[in-house]
Amino acid sequence: MKNFYWKVLSCSFSGATAIYWFSEISYAFQKHFDDEETIETLVQVITVSLYFPNTFLFLPILGGVMIDYIGVIPILQFLNMAYVIGAAMFIPGFIFKNVWLIILASLFFGFSLHLNFTATYVYLSNTFITKTKSLRHFQPVLGIYFLLGYLLLCIPMLVKDYSVFKLSFGAFLMLVSTALCFFLKVKPNPEYGSIKNATATLPALSSLLLKNEDIDGTFIEFNEKRDEDEMNVDGFLYFLKDGGIKGFLKIATLGIIIGIVLGVNISQILSTSTEPLPQYISSVRFMSCAIIGFILSFLKWGKTKLENTIVMATLTYIGCLILAGLSIPQVAKIGVFIVQNITIGINCYTIYLYFPYAMKFRVENMGKGIGIFWWIISLQTFLGSWLNKNIISLDSLTYDTVILLPIIVALVIFVVLISNDRGTNMKPRSNSMPISF
Repeated sequence: MKNFYWKVLSCSFSGATAIYWFSEISYAFQKHFDDEETIETLVQVITVSLYFPNTFLFLPILGGVMIDYIGVIPILQFLNMAYVIGAAMFIPGFIFKNVWLIILASLFFGFSLHLNFTATYVYLSNTFITKTKSLRHFQPVLGIYFLLGYLLLCIPMLVKDYSVFKLSFGAFLMLVSTALCFFLKVKPNPEYGSIKNATATLPALSSLLLKNEDIDGTFIEFNEKRDEDEMNVDGFLYFLKDGGIKGFLKIATLGIIIGIVLGVNISQILSTSTEPLPQYISSVRFMSCAIIGFILSFLKWGKTKLENTIVMATLTYIGCLILAGLSIPQVAKIGVFIVQNITIGINCYTIYLYFPYAMKFRVENMGKGIGIFWWIISLQTFLGSWLNKNIISLDSLTYDTVILLPIIVALVIFVVLISNDRGTNMKPRSNSMPISF
């Protein structure tokens, strides 16, 4: 198996593992434990292990800073080992119904969750975005990443009732992702000389996606450990003075747009409801992100097209939320649900593809930017849980308003930022010397 396989497969398995243990396993509590008080305690522990490090300790942002300074490969390996330790505690705790082992395991899972998402994205962007600021190779790789990662999460859908299979499948994801991450190499295999020659060994579909075009050079050196003289803030301060604050604001607004959706969804997953609806919704969204992300990877994208697509998809999602709250026929509600999940899939892929533009292709700061994105999503998850516990009982109009308001505000800010960028780029530059009298 060639070097290219390890890179995409490792990131896909790592991302799938991180999501899996905070979705399927939460349902296992409800099926495996009979004591309602024990179930409530376990769900609260998992919730705290998710919110405390990722929201209140700013772990995604701090982890992003670490990624930018010491490289992403050591972080990925550390995170996968943390999941292995957590699983080593969780599996016997689950089999023998030992609550304390499950509590300890949830801490390892919670501290690694969003930092895992940050690290996998940064590794792929550093490896496949060219120094000529081209996304032609990163775009199809991102599509493959979405397809593999989310389809892995759809496999447990085949099992209606909770069984040993789901627990075994989670352990399988974890062991494979851990093994693959230790095969990651910073430099392309010298046997090939370039990534172009390496892509010739890929299956026909991947070769078609990458088109076997040469890469003049990528930012792959940022995946390895940096020298001490590179650990300074000069470059970061220059990035901020050069308009980098706008980039972080864009990422923050995009985090709010996606985060409120994922936040409400994850808070439903972590609820103690025995109804299968939240799991069903999660599975549909996983499938939507997998298929739509892969399809969109075949299209030609540019900065303006990505921005317009994000705005239109968000407006469509807002419209779906409004329609879902109205008294419409059941068939129409099903149609709204389908369109809503399509827009989620579109936004997830296009937002991920847009990050390099927001960061001005300064990949040395990519960890910080993606860390902010996942911190915003963690915050939205916390707020979504609070919504479900405190105002879910209110009328649907009030509930929809609370959900829609941050999305609308974030979308307005994002539109203002991109409009300002376009206005700046359209200003004429005079090359003529001033006339003096």
